[in-house]
Amino acid sequence: MKQLLTFALMMLLSTGAQAQKEVFDKYEDTKGVSTVFVSKAMLTLAGGFAALGDKKLSRLAGKMDNIRILNCEGKGLVERIKRDAQAAYTTKGYEEVMRVNEDGERVVIYQLALKGGKSEFALLNVEEAELSIINISGTITLEDMKQFTEND
Repeated sequence: MKQLLTFALMMLLSTGAQAQKEVFDKYEDTKGVSTVFVSKAMLTLAGGFAALGDKKLSRLAGKMDNIRILNCEGKGLVERIKRDAQAAYTTKGYEEVMRVNEDGERVVIYQLALKGGKSEFALLNVEEAELSIINISGTITLEDMKQFTEND
């Protein structure tokens, strides 16, 4: 799980389906919510990660079309965004592919198959008073995600 969270932080430094776009658009101007959008053009710069020794990240970044990240703190806001995000996942055909519950932190990864061999992965990370959603779209497969999160 630590590698997955490290990946999210790397993407902050360096999506696609309508359901998640609606959640991001709805809350992006809300006090206490921060959002990040990284386009394909910016992701092409991630090729430099190979030079930094992170070949896995470089390979994965080349398959991404975009990344959206939403983060918020505050129990009431967390519950409201969590409800909206989960409703979007269930009504738009996302499949739950992984769930982790560790020391009060819940992480769920959803996948949605898109047209043209593309997919969208949505990571929903919820702690008591903090929520993060990371949405990655592109030609990424479940196998790519698995290889990225495996220890060498």
